[in-house]
Amino acid sequence: MLQSLQISDQHLFESPAKYLILVDAGSHDKLLKMMERLEILPMSEIVIATFLSDSLAHLYKPYKISKDTSLILEACGKWSKNDGMRNLCNELKIERRHNFGKYNIKISVVVKKNESINIKNFDDLLEVSGDEPYFFNDFTNIYNLMQYINATFTLRPFQSYGYLDDSTGKFSGMVGDIIEGNSDITGSPFIPTDTRCKYLDIIKTFEQYGTRFILKRPSLSFIENIFLMTFTKKVWIASTLVLILFGTVLYFLLNWEAKHKKCLRTKHKYTIGDITLISLEAVCQQGTFADSSTYSGRLIILLLFTAFMFLYVAYSAYILVLLQSTTPIRSIHELVNSRIQCGGLNISFYEAYYKVCKSLNLYLVTFMYVICDSRLSSFFKWGHL
Repeated sequence: MLQSLQISDQHLFESPAKYLILVDAGSHDKLLKMMERLEILPMSEIVIATFLSDSLAHLYKPYKISKDTSLILEACGKWSKNDGMRNLCNELKIERRHNFGKYNIKISVVVKKNESINIKNFDDLLEVSGDEPYFFNDFTNIYNLMQYINATFTLRPFQSYGYLDDSTGKFSGMVGDIIEGNSDITGSPFIPTDTRCKYLDIIKTFEQYGTRFILKRPSLSFIENIFLMTFTKKVWIASTLVLILFGTVLYFLLNWEAKHKKCLRTKHKYTIGDITLISLEAVCQQGTFADSSTYSGRLIILLLFTAFMFLYVAYSAYILVLLQSTTPIRSIHELVNSRIQCGGLNISFYEAYYKVCKSLNLYLVTFMYVICDSRLSSFFKWGHL
């Protein structure tokens, strides 16, 4: 029956399907020989109940490490008419079938350099190459898995995760190697796109993922010139208006005093140059040569000096606030155009992602400053652009 149905070709023995096969003792060996030709891999759940008599049956669970290996039988229980079912296999599912008997598993991985896989002992990674962080971080889990299941492995290196070629209809890189059956599993995680999921079986739980720029807000003084930021356009306009207003009042007031006050020692007329000099003296807080004889004149000069004194106080306080503040970077252009030096790892799927990116600014910045410059090194870097 199993041979006629060709059940293994239909992948009907794969998890989560479960089967119970009832057979008498005379047909037990014949059934096992038939199963030798089927793909009953470790994830299968088949129970063979071999009846030695009408009141006694032994239960077995057959499986194979691979299609070409011999069949393995697990004694999982015993049934009798008087005692009922006795379970002989109390192990958890994760603890079962983890001895692959040094079976060689082919693993395809993505690396920047093929020499990175030439490591004799993955248990002792004292110095990890800086341009292979993904391979060494990800393959550690695969290596521990191989040790747990008592299997050996052969690495097949690729420099690309694999993308569909519309002209040929085939995948390249690591994904293409898996689809063609040259490797058993992948040792490097990849993004499960719609096109890939049509051809691959994902055996890992899906998680939320995304590409993000993780950036601690830098000090504002590192990004901008805070000494110039304080003098905005409004500050310049206000300072100019103060100078013009007080200068005009002083010009007419001092000339009126020189003309009408007989007690003044100097009778010369104050020019625009004199008023400009007085204004500069107020700006520099250096005192003034002008000495008004009226309370109104002295009050105007005092207000002029006081106005610029408070301007300097406000300037100093604003500088202190800016020194302690941070600046938000809200876009990729703000990051690139800042004084921060940024770096990252040039990985093949980044380039593929940015090619279909909907943000024109991100696309241009990436290909102008990142991918074009990164051909000299595995790391890309941009600075003061």
